[in-house]
Amino acid sequence: MIEKEIIESKEIPIFHVWELLNERKKSGDLNYEQELAFKYAQKFKKIPGSKVEKLLKELDSFTELSLSLKIKLIDILPEDSVTLKLLIPKGNALSDSQLEEVLKIIKEAAK
Repeated sequence: MIEKEIIESKEIPIFHVWELLNERKKSGDLNYEQELAFKYAQKFKKIPGSKVEKLLKELDSFTELSLSLKIKLIDILPEDSVTLKLLIPKGNALSDSQLEEVLKIIKEAAK
């Protein structure tokens, strides 16, 4: 078995996974795991790349949110405050008004 070394690891939104695997698919066949990941990403990507980048920049103003949580919010695009509160860990320093602002930003991007 050929061992491969991980050079870099970072979290990315589902849309970017789809983009990367789509480019790889154009240049050749995907292996079984890549094909499964491609189909998953194709099924669950909700907004195009331009909106992903814009939404990520807008969410950067909320320094209390980690990058992984911001990506999770982009991937899921919660539609109401109950879902949003379920995604954000307890003890987070966001007030209710900040949560409503996050929800407003997400809803605007989802249009």
